[in-house]
Amino acid sequence: MVDTAFATRQAMPVLLQSVGQVQPEHSVQIRPQVSGVLKRVLFTEGQTVHAGQPLFQIDPAPYSAALASAKSAWESAKANADRMAPLAAKDYVTPQEYQDAQSAADQAEAAYKQAQINLAYTDIRAPITGRTGSLAVKSGNVVGPSDTTPLVVINQMKPILVQYTIPQQQLSGVRHYQAAHGVSVFITREDGSGDLGTGKLVFIDNSVNPDTGTVMLKAEIPNRDVQLWPGQFVGVNTQLTLQANAVVVPSTAIQPGQE
Repeated sequence: MVDTAFATRQAMPVLLQSVGQVQPEHSVQIRPQVSGVLKRVLFTEGQTVHAGQPLFQIDPAPYSAALASAKSAWESAKANADRMAPLAAKDYVTPQEYQDAQSAADQAEAAYKQAQINLAYTDIRAPITGRTGSLAVKSGNVVGPSDTTPLVVINQMKPILVQYTIPQQQLSGVRHYQAAHGVSVFITREDGSGDLGTGKLVFIDNSVNPDTGTVMLKAEIPNRDVQLWPGQFVGVNTQLTLQANAVVVPSTAIQPGQE
């Protein structure tokens, strides 16, 4: 039995098919800037957090005490320098004595400002909006800037990037259509099924990989439904253009061969 079908004319996209890998547009390793006991963890693993949201609190007591001491030292040094200013003007003290007093006041002020910064560092907040990974350290442990493992990693999920490669022979065409009207990118599952999102080409690497003869590209996908996950392998269809009046036949009617 032989089935027949008519060839038709319709708009058809010109696609480049690839396999890509999902990457977060921003990934931040959260590390402490000061040492101390991790007093509180203010989120749960895997939670979506927002920029500026409190994440951790390091015991602030030692830094509050250091700040009070630094403030007292600065006020004392400043008062001494202010007291010596009119005396220096009347030559009751030497210029060097006044300069030393003023220098001591400046150093004490710098120490006071650093103490303020150190105290602020005990409150660790999210620098970006994204999804948190697993916690490396629980509350009650001592943490510090020299720790090799971050407290947690935050990956931005919306939007998200898909990195993939194309053969170098396709580079000129991609660049042409990108400059003309931009290039749309459609993401599927790795086997080509499903619709995981639509985005746009945002990056073309500045060199060809000499080992593979390919060029690396990146597409940005809104990922509103968070169907794409960092590290995931996906199918990538790069639409260069749309042929408005293409001749179309069923794919089963095409018999590929050496000719």
